[in-house]
Amino acid sequence: MEDRTFVSQSKYYKEVLKKFGMDTTKEVGSPMATSFYLDKDESGMEVNQTMFRGMIGSLLYLTTSRPHIMLVVCMC
Repeated sequence: MEDRTFVSQSKYYKEVLKKFGMDTTKEVGSPMATSFYLDKDESGMEVNQTMFRGMIGSLLYLTTSRPHIMLVVCMC
C-alpha cells in the first residue's frame, strides 16, 4: 500500500473554529451590523495580539483556498 497525503479543508476550518473558541457559537446572516460606525473603545478590554494574528492568518489561508469563503468575507 502506498503512503498518501490527504488534505481536508473542512477538517481544517473546524479545527480553526475550535482553536479560537468559536465552535459553539451561533451562525448569523450578517456577522457585523451595517449601520454602526467604528471608533476606538477607550474603556474596552485589551486584545491578545498573538491570538488575533493567528485568527487573521487562518482566515487569510481559508479565503485564498476557498473562493466561497472569500466571497462572504469580501461582502462584509
